[in-house]
Amino acid sequence: MIKKLLLIISIAIVSLNANSQVKYGSSITHTAFDTNGPMGECLFNQNENGEIIYSDVVHCNMSADSIKGLLEEWVYDLEHTYQCSVNDLLLGLTKICFEIEIPVGMELFNIEVFENSAASFLRHKSQVTFKCKIDIRDGKYRYVLDNFYTNRRSIRGEAKSEGQSNMIHWQRVNSLKKEREQLLNQNRVDNEEVAEYDSLIESENASYQAEYDAVMYILNVLKEQRFTIISDF
Repeated sequence: MIKKLLLIISIAIVSLNANSQVKYGSSITHTAFDTNGPMGECLFNQNENGEIIYSDVVHCNMSADSIKGLLEEWVYDLEHTYQCSVNDLLLGLTKICFEIEIPVGMELFNIEVFENSAASFLRHKSQVTFKCKIDIRDGKYRYVLDNFYTNRRSIRGEAKSEGQSNMIHWQRVNSLKKEREQLLNQNRVDNEEVAEYDSLIESENASYQAEYDAVMYILNVLKEQRFTIISDF
């Protein structure tokens, strides 16, 4: 019985992981390619092509080698202090490039077997991934952050779980709002279910704000990496 229970839990965990890795090869059906409705106010700035890009030049009174050393320390801190994942790291002579995944939020997840709680664990609510490129010169460095991509936990209905960081948020919110509207149009309205949709929408908005705040925190640390004046490269 214990072996059977462990097998069920393992299958459930594998299934959860599969649903959360569209970017790395799982089903494309979980990826958002549109917003399933109007695009609301976007927290992440995006250009006319729908790309989220943050770029600037930071000037400082230091040599290129000193700047590079401090930035390498910052990359180290991303993993060991901020608990981010750093992948495809390139430490060149005049540039640093990598992909970063920022975990956002925590929630308690329960696995139920035959309507009984079999296990529970803490997991992140979402992850934001983007690429970072830093070019270094004496007295200055230029950073470019792009290819923003967000992964959230699967929820009911038409809501997707992954996509461009603004798009996935509004796709999920619009999907929930449509389902809520359909519920309200029924002859007998289940107020508890309506309240559940309201709670889900509120949770999505909170996750969006938390994702943005997490990225801005990392960006501000990069911009203020012992340096102050920002201008053209």
